[in-house]
Amino acid sequence: MLAAVLRPQGPGPFPVVVVLHGTMGFRGLHVGLAEDFAKAGFLAVAGCWFGGNYSFSPVTRETTPTTWPDGIPCPEGPPAPIAQPGIDVLAAVSSVSALIEAARTLPGARADSVGVYGHSRGSMAALAVAFYGSDVRAVVAVAGYLPRGAANLKAPVLILQGTADVVIPVQLARQFEADLRSLGKPVEAVYYEGAPHTIPYDPPWKDDVRQRSVAFFTKYLTP
Repeated sequence: MLAAVLRPQGPGPFPVVVVLHGTMGFRGLHVGLAEDFAKAGFLAVAGCWFGGNYSFSPVTRETTPTTWPDGIPCPEGPPAPIAQPGIDVLAAVSSVSALIEAARTLPGARADSVGVYGHSRGSMAALAVAFYGSDVRAVVAVAGYLPRGAANLKAPVLILQGTADVVIPVQLARQFEADLRSLGKPVEAVYYEGAPHTIPYDPPWKDDVRQRSVAFFTKYLTP
């Protein structure tokens, strides 16, 4: 599994943030996200939790291989755990758990203080890992949700969602938030009016998404 490791200044130890890409696959923009987390004081790891680059059509709900200008090849990465119209949860959990455990072993990492940031399918994978009991201390779920199993989630969750998202309809995120609140789970949510699926990468939303993510991880991962 190929990964980029971005380190803050200083000897550490540092809390860890693992960045998970979505259907599009591993790209340079995910390394940029990890760099922002490193600048905020986290040891950040962005990796290809599955190999290949893809595009998703909200009209046909189909996923197809594609090429992105900043796509990062990951020829030895795990097979894409993508099933129409969802995600192979067990395969995703296996890959993401391996990436998280590798991040814990890095020099300067605080192994007991790991958060996961995911976008789209990456946020579903992050939530699934927290659901299955991995020692994750905080999850930022951008444009994603957990269809079921909220009762088993122990990690605090930050939901960031655009109201004009045609890939993950806002109603699904709102229902997920409501389920967490009804169970007394620690959850925060921000809904960006008129925003699309790509809020982590597009102005005018991307800066706010990153600032809120940093603040959330600072709240739950730092002493």
